[in-house]
Amino acid sequence: MKEISIIGIDLAKNVCQLHGAAADGSVQFRKTLSRPQFHRFVAEHPQCLVVMEACGGAHHWARELLRVGHAVKLIAPHYVKPFIKRQKTDAADAEAIVEAALLYLAEKNGRFLPKEPQAKAEVTQWLMWQTGGLGPMAGQTHHFVKNNPGTAPYAEDRFNTEVVRLYRVLNQWLVGREFICDVYSIADMACWPWVSRHVWHQIDLADYPQVRAWYRRILSRDAVQRGYHVPVFANEIPAG
Repeated sequence: MKEISIIGIDLAKNVCQLHGAAADGSVQFRKTLSRPQFHRFVAEHPQCLVVMEACGGAHHWARELLRVGHAVKLIAPHYVKPFIKRQKTDAADAEAIVEAALLYLAEKNGRFLPKEPQAKAEVTQWLMWQTGGLGPMAGQTHHFVKNNPGTAPYAEDRFNTEVVRLYRVLNQWLVGREFICDVYSIADMACWPWVSRHVWHQIDLADYPQVRAWYRRILSRDAVQRGYHVPVFANEIPAG
């Protein structure tokens, strides 16, 4: 399992649902813990960013998490709701909290998200394209095509075909554009880590020249190169 860089937590009455993700956005665990189990888990877990939907109980747990060294972000509920991609459950909510953190931080800090309504809507649209399309389909491709080849031919074909379609959509959209929404934004930040796993998707970026140029343009950014190796070095960054 990769190092965990962010944990999303949905607080229910008697249990806590946890969704842990690595720096590249890949899911590393989903856990349902009782309150005492949760208290022990966070006390023993290596320090990382913990994100929760803001509520009365969240403030209590934020203090506990800070006390044992974690970084904590509380997100208003209206930031989380657009990221729930399936039937509402504690597990779906915990996953949505992790993905909502990107939009929340962009708005709070006034960076990488336009203020002009139409431009902001376009960035948000492409962010949702990633959370509802590229991310889930690429993640399923990782599971069936890369990690379990030959075990489920229908699933391998289903998800690989959909990933190819999504690469085509992105390639066509990027014609004449340096970034997804013309200027570097959270839409690029959300999509780029998945495309960095193009080899896992059995995708040759030479077949998608606009995506390749975009990928390399973002790869040239110092912050991207540093962030790729947070929290620890895992592998060399694919050159594309």
